[in-house]
Amino acid sequence: MVLVIGEALMDLMTASNDSRNIESRPGGAGFNVACALGNLEVVISYAYPISNDAMGDILFDQLTQCGVKYALGVRNELSTPLAIVSMDQNGQPDYRFYRQGTVDGSLSEYNFHKLLNSQIHIVHFTGFTLNEANDFEVWLELAKKAKSLGCLISLDPNVRPFLVSNRSQYNKQMWRLIELADIVKVSVEDLAFLSPELSSEKGLEKISNNATLAVLTLGTKGCDVKFRHELIHFDTILDKNFVDSVGAGDCFSAGYIKKMTELGINTTKSLQKINEEQLTQIFNFASLCASLNCARKGCQPPSLNELMRH
Repeated sequence: MVLVIGEALMDLMTASNDSRNIESRPGGAGFNVACALGNLEVVISYAYPISNDAMGDILFDQLTQCGVKYALGVRNELSTPLAIVSMDQNGQPDYRFYRQGTVDGSLSEYNFHKLLNSQIHIVHFTGFTLNEANDFEVWLELAKKAKSLGCLISLDPNVRPFLVSNRSQYNKQMWRLIELADIVKVSVEDLAFLSPELSSEKGLEKISNNATLAVLTLGTKGCDVKFRHELIHFDTILDKNFVDSVGAGDCFSAGYIKKMTELGINTTKSLQKINEEQLTQIFNFASLCASLNCARKGCQPPSLNELMRH
C-alpha cells in the first residue's frame, strides 16, 4: 500500500482571456497524486485533513470515486483551502493560495505515525505543506519513522517560491528531507530554488548523493534520471491535444509509483537493484500519465484503461 502526504484544496481556475470565467476543481499536490494512483488501481491511503464543508464534500467524494482510502477517518471542522489558478498564453499555471483559518492549520491535532502499519511500503511526500517550519517537523518525523520501518520514501518538493517567507530556512529544511528520500523528483524551477549556486546537472548530482533515484523533469523535453552516478535521459511522450499542465507533475509522480509497484520495486533494497530496462518502463509510463492529463483542463488523471489503450 502507498501512503500519500500533501494538501487537498479547491482550485478556482480562470481562463487566460477572461478572468471573470471561474471554474472550480478539486486539487492540491497530495490530493492529485492520491487520486491519480487510485485511478491507476494502486492500493492507496491518503493522509491529509479534509474539511466537512461543502467543498470538502467534493474532495471526499472524488477520493471515494477514485478508490482512495481517507486515512484520517473523521473530517475536519475548519474550512477547505483555496487556490486561484490563472493560465498564461502557453497553458502554464500561476497559483495564489488562501490557507489562513483552514484545515492546513490543524496538522498538530493528528497522530500520523499510527498510520504506518505493516501494509504501507511506500510513502510519498509533496506539496506546500512542506513549507511551514512547524508543519515540516511533523512530516520530517513521519519520514524518519517510515524510514526506520523500511518504507521507501518518495519526495516531490513542488516548490512554491511565493509561499516561502524564509528561503534559507526552507532550503535547509528541504535538504534534510531529501537526505531521507529514496526517490526525489524535482522540476528545473524547483532545483534552481533549492540549489541556486549550482547548475541543474550539479544540483541533480547533489540530490543523487543521498537518493537512489534523482529525477529532473524538463516539461516537453522529458526528464533526466541520475542513477548510480549515471545520467539517463527519457523523452516525453507527447499528446497532440495539449490544454494545460495543471497537475502534470503529480500525475508523473503517480505514474512512476504505479509502475514501480507493478514491477515489485517497493523497498529500498529492490530500488537499489533496479536496471535500465525497468527505468525505461517506469519513466515512459510516468510520462504518458502526465501527457494524457495535459490533454484536458486542470488535473484530471487518466485511468488505467486509458493508459492501456496507448
